[in-house]
Amino acid sequence: MLALPALGQTEKDIPSKMVDDLARSPREKLFLHLAKPTYLTGETIWFKVYHYNEKGHSPFAFSKVVYVDLINKESEIVSKQKIRIDKKGGDGWIYLPTDMNSGQYEIRAYTLWMRNFDESFFFSQSISIINPFKRLNLQKEESSPVHVEFFPEGGHLVEGGANVAYKAMDKHGNGIDFRGFLINEEKDTLVKFQPNAFGMGSFHVTLTAGQQIRAFTSVNGQISEQAFPKIEREGYGLVATTQNGIVRTWVRSSTASKKVYLAVISRDKFLFIKSGTISTNGPTWEFPELELNEGINQLTVFDENGIPVCERLMFRYPEESLTLHIDMEKSLMANRESVRINLESLVNDKAVLADLSISVFKSEQSDATQDFESFMWLSSELKGHVQSPSYYFKSRSDKTRADVDDLLLTQGWRVYDYDDTNPEHKYLPEFIDQTIQGVIVNAKTNVPIADENVYFSFPNNFAQMFVTKSSEHGEILFETKDLYGVSDAYLRTKSMDTSQVDIQLEDPFHEAGVTVLPVFDPNPNEAQPIIDEMGNMQIGNIFTQRKENLDEADTSSFYQQPGSVYYMDDYTRFPVMEEVMREYIYGVFVRKENGKFVFKVIDVSRNALMEESPLVLLDGVPIFDIDALMSMDPLHIKRIELIQSRYYYGGVNLNGIVAFYSYNTDLPQFPLSERAIKHNYQGFQKSRKFYAPEYTADSEQMSRYPDFRNQLFWEPVVSTDENGSASVHFFTSD
Repeated sequence: MLALPALGQTEKDIPSKMVDDLARSPREKLFLHLAKPTYLTGETIWFKVYHYNEKGHSPFAFSKVVYVDLINKESEIVSKQKIRIDKKGGDGWIYLPTDMNSGQYEIRAYTLWMRNFDESFFFSQSISIINPFKRLNLQKEESSPVHVEFFPEGGHLVEGGANVAYKAMDKHGNGIDFRGFLINEEKDTLVKFQPNAFGMGSFHVTLTAGQQIRAFTSVNGQISEQAFPKIEREGYGLVATTQNGIVRTWVRSSTASKKVYLAVISRDKFLFIKSGTISTNGPTWEFPELELNEGINQLTVFDENGIPVCERLMFRYPEESLTLHIDMEKSLMANRESVRINLESLVNDKAVLADLSISVFKSEQSDATQDFESFMWLSSELKGHVQSPSYYFKSRSDKTRADVDDLLLTQGWRVYDYDDTNPEHKYLPEFIDQTIQGVIVNAKTNVPIADENVYFSFPNNFAQMFVTKSSEHGEILFETKDLYGVSDAYLRTKSMDTSQVDIQLEDPFHEAGVTVLPVFDPNPNEAQPIIDEMGNMQIGNIFTQRKENLDEADTSSFYQQPGSVYYMDDYTRFPVMEEVMREYIYGVFVRKENGKFVFKVIDVSRNALMEESPLVLLDGVPIFDIDALMSMDPLHIKRIELIQSRYYYGGVNLNGIVAFYSYNTDLPQFPLSERAIKHNYQGFQKSRKFYAPEYTADSEQMSRYPDFRNQLFWEPVVSTDENGSASVHFFTSD
């Protein structure tokens, strides 16, 4: 929790302390634009990642890695991806295999840094996936008694007049309509209530401490009964209202003459603080609504000891919003005809630069992907499921404003928890590239091993190797670069060949937790469109020549440019590796020490032999048994690269490098030590471009290949210019 200074500090000292607490933990927001809301198995989910600083809603270059999970209703992660992003975000894709079950799925996104905080603030969206090749086996939802949650304004139910919010949700997080009333011990009805929107509402009631109150609800004639929360004699209450542009707040307590503070925080930004003394009428504070930040504001009351005692959220609608004008040059087009869409981005009728992503797809269904505006301003800052967040932005009527207030009153305590006693975070932000964290221990005693050089090798298409030195607690941290795809990685230490070592890596992906998803209830009236889309998808997969190729990543090794490179095919091939090294590889001396082969490298800068052995690599994997390397068939080796000088890497001083590369970077027939630790590692997802045919030539127009695409166009990167203008171009299908 956010701790204020102890008694004795002045009001002037409090803001600086709060600012320090907020600055220590910058927050990120993620938004995923999905190409469409409903998918068939056999299709691909295309998505764009938008990355923002929570404080100003501006593009954020904090983390460079985003983790994206697809989770089923059994809370199992069925797909997970790492997406590389920059200040303009990133994009990715998820292929849906044909053996998936139909149902609602959650697509979730977060950074490693975001894992330090409440997972409720990860990006999350529900999507429908239909497998047309499997029977749905839908089960009828059984009705259950309605349970109403009550939320007193400020967080505590104390005697006297109180505003109480309430909500009733089904197990899918959707509101339930009902009739409710409170009855006291004398069977008197204290208040009747009915939700305003999505199972939520609020009422005012006068309460007495110790009262035994029962709450009754009625749905379709079925009556449910439950206890009302306990009413306290002592405590703090908070009332906050907005009228005619003025926010009025009032704090009451059973204990008078105590000083209290009202702090207002919004999106990691400290706004202001006010102080007052408890009395019969207050304290009461009034201030213009314009002093609140746009979006959600957290009003927290602290007592004189800096302990939070009351809290509630308030919302201020944003003054500006992006308007996007979309102009199609023609409203009716023939098959395989060119389409151009012109775009104009405006804020208050003024042209602005904007980064956009655009999807054009076939759909006769009513659902839609998550609304960007309502997500950024509202649902991204609230815990749990928010039903139909876009509803609160369709108008700014008095009813909608009241409904927003009911939504915020039902949030309970604490948007964020700050812990002043534990400022350290478990997960470090990935500022540059993927980081790999873990620990090295003695496999027998589990005692951490300190000051050990640990090597991480990733021989996938091209060889990459990273090295770090373990801390006094055995902690290891690799700063990696350009790891793409999934491959067996190797963890090595020099001592591993003579002692039992265990290296444990942390999983950067967050556990699935409990997934609450909307009910999967396909509309029978939409069966034919789904059948049509299924046929289109199958025809496309069979006949369309797909060109959604994976981009190749950088293929340079960690040391970039080697000093010397020897391509074995340029030389007469020797059958023995020792002959290759002695006859062809200048600058590496082959010796035997204690009956075993060793390499020594000449330092070209000093023209002297380095006493210590170099780092020897095979396809990026450190090799400490040179005898095993010398027994390899040299016909497997494509090239040998040398670094003939001291090389500093990952905090380790290397006495040169001798790197062997096979044709397929797959350690061909090499007997790697049984004690080497193999780890299946997932790097960045390889970039893939959406493919759509272009019918620019007559031969393409007349092609007999059918084109029944459900997804006509997907472009994750579109930027408007200083005039707010941009355009995109694609072709219709058959």
